Amino acid sequence: MDKQAFLMAYAAMNPRTKYYDINTNPLEDHTEWAIYRESLVEKKQEIIGQDTVGDYVVSTVYVGLDMGMFTMEPLIFETMVFGKDKPWDMWQKRYAFKRDAEYWHKMIVYALQNGRMNEIDGQIKT
Repeated sequence: MDKQAFLMAYAAMNPRTKYYDINTNPLEDHTEWAIYRESLVEKKQEIIGQDTVGDYVVSTVYVGLDMGMFTMEPLIFETMVFGKDKPWDMWQKRYAFKRDAEYWHKMIVYALQNGRMNEIDGQIKT
């Protein structure tokens, strides 16, 4: 079985809810999630943080879809670092709770400002 087939089979067997509100409460289905998320987008509440640090943009958002297929907690927030042709471009971190997303957004901004992303990431990127 190839990786894609395995992931699809796992997702079909996984009883865990796939959609969550911003407080990590389960939502019934895709339709409820879409309506809920649209209400947040209209009020710009899906953006947890967005900062520019030099040539980088750090963006942390509520996604609401569980991106943590093999984790104990649903990962419904995501921070991404964008910086075309820069060492940390497309770097990402995901979280289950809004408070963690807020905290780590600030830490990642601080790390980029102070040249300490290797400490956040735990690996050296060149």
